[in-house]
Amino acid sequence: MTSTSGREPLIINNTHLDERVNKQNVIHDLKIGSHLAVPIIIDNTLLGTLCASDPDPYSFTETELENMVLLATIYTYIVNQSGFAYSPEEDKLRMHAKSIISTLAADLADQVRNPMQTVKGFIQYLLEEPKFQQHKQVILDELATMEENIHSFLLTTKPAYPMMEKIPLATSLVEATSSLKPEADKYNVSISLILETLPELKVDKSQIQRVFENFIKNSIEATKNKNGTIQVRSFSESKQVVCIEISDNGQGIALNDLNKVGKPLYSSKDDGNGLGISIASDIINSHKGQLHIETTSAGTTVTIRLPIGS
Repeated sequence: MTSTSGREPLIINNTHLDERVNKQNVIHDLKIGSHLAVPIIIDNTLLGTLCASDPDPYSFTETELENMVLLATIYTYIVNQSGFAYSPEEDKLRMHAKSIISTLAADLADQVRNPMQTVKGFIQYLLEEPKFQQHKQVILDELATMEENIHSFLLTTKPAYPMMEKIPLATSLVEATSSLKPEADKYNVSISLILETLPELKVDKSQIQRVFENFIKNSIEATKNKNGTIQVRSFSESKQVVCIEISDNGQGIALNDLNKVGKPLYSSKDDGNGLGISIASDIINSHKGQLHIETTSAGTTVTIRLPIGS
């Protein structure tokens, strides 16, 4: 299985005997005895190759070739994410690659989180010393931030399946707003609630409340120290759909960044990890809802549409 088309993997088991390369001095200067190259293609454009070489002649196995193709697919997925159409075969490989990435991410998160809990326990014990009191809260706050980032990372790579139950929407919005009121007060930001009487929604309460908290927190960040105002409003758009609007008078999202909102690792904040909106978008999609963000220099309005369901 060899090819020089640039579209199929190139396999050279013995560079000394293969007439395509045996006269190329660079191959011998680099002491390459065998070579495997898998093309990386996005939108029908060849971007480069993923290569494996051995100083000695070597017969690459089918399993090794399959693994190289999978690694190339993972690389393509990371670079491309979802901006291009895939064939059924490519999509199957892409989903397999995504599954591998999710598994590796979850394992890595566990390896970090478990020892961090031990470290946190010892730090809390050591911080009881009077000389550390002035630094205690800062350290504990930073540890809490690390824990939250790891939790968000896990949700991004492997979001939990929603556990549906009927809840009053107004109650969830009040709880989300109340939980963030101390932070809003800290930055002199006012939050107002306008809640229409609505039927109960069948949602995952913890997930959907996390969505509300995420966008309210983003609005606080956008308006803090500016006498900011945030309005949270819920109303019926139709007999089948309810809307939740979260509006603020912040500076808005830059137009050249707006199309990136919802993609993993994007953040408009210098110190943000960019996971919040991506997680929120996934959760809303899993509830068969829709997310719309409208922004100007005078502020941003996030509209969440959720089906009323049965």
